[in-house]
Amino acid sequence: MFLINANVLDDKFCLRKADIEIEDGKIVRLEDSLPYKEEDLVVDCAGYTIVPGFVDVHVHGGAGADSSDGDAEGLRNMAKFLLTKGVTSFCPTTMTVSDAEILKALETIRSCMDDKEGAKIVGVNLEGPFISPKKKGAQGDEFIQAPDYDVFKKYYDSCGGIIKPDVVLYEEGLDPEVLQGAITHIMRADMLIVGGTSLAVYPAAGLIDYYRGNRLVLINKSETPYDYRADLVLHDSIGEVLYAALETENGGNEA
Repeated sequence: MFLINANVLDDKFCLRKADIEIEDGKIVRLEDSLPYKEEDLVVDCAGYTIVPGFVDVHVHGGAGADSSDGDAEGLRNMAKFLLTKGVTSFCPTTMTVSDAEILKALETIRSCMDDKEGAKIVGVNLEGPFISPKKKGAQGDEFIQAPDYDVFKKYYDSCGGIIKPDVVLYEEGLDPEVLQGAITHIMRADMLIVGGTSLAVYPAAGLIDYYRGNRLVLINKSETPYDYRADLVLHDSIGEVLYAALETENGGNEA
């Protein structure tokens, strides 16, 4: 199968015209122009934009489902919903709830990992119960716990070890090299677009202070502490805003 004449976001994050060859459901070649035979399935994607599938490492729910519910059918509906938004893999994220609820949620998430429909579950983001009461956000006070190896081991074993340790937890330090790299890119950026965050969690929120340009765009449903500094503020869903931007770029075609 060949997708031709598409606007493609490549591995260098550059948008360019290109052709794509797909074999057994996977991209095998991406070139400015690809030869194909008359009998090949060819789709002309002129006016459409193709980007890599998004990976959502922190998602609590969707399509009426909650990751903490321990409901397999709801989780499957959530996976199908995320796929319609361009998310091809994700880590369902639990809340700070009771031990019994967390264990049920973890076991359910593990049982759905091999599902073939919808976005693929690639792990679990365990948000709580080991968080600071001072920075608990929307987490409930009742079930917050001090870090405990035995409790974590119980969670880890219950889901077959799919809790992702690379997810940064509250009050956990960021990788210094990653942080410095982000600062460098932000300082050099002509435009900085920040979306889908309240800008209330540090040190990540403080990265905006390193921006030196005059094209700061903030996209969030609610107000943020940095709205006054932005050159453009959009109080709306980031998904809706980006979708509308792609539609405009493509002349009204659906991406």
